[in-house]
Amino acid sequence: MAQHVANDEEAIDQLWSRLNDTRSGLLWLVGSGQHPQPMTHIIDQDGGALWFITSIESDLAKAVDFGSLARFTYQSQKGDYHAALLGSIE
Repeated sequence: MAQHVANDEEAIDQLWSRLNDTRSGLLWLVGSGQHPQPMTHIIDQDGGALWFITSIESDLAKAVDFGSLARFTYQSQKGDYHAALLGSIE
């Protein structure tokens, strides 16, 4: 079960831990008009990034442009933790 956190640092630590437990979520580009796509993520906690592997020929990869923003939503397997992330995508 998700635990209540006292500060931002604990919240970030909990997020990384949860993202490591379940390796899938929904990814989409802001303003692209595309539907959210199920994706498996690889965490790079030291770099503060999530990595996604997809074909360069996919609609998602083709829609990525310099300065693109992506949204990623995540739910733990038990359904007791949810996160919605926004960030740049390359």
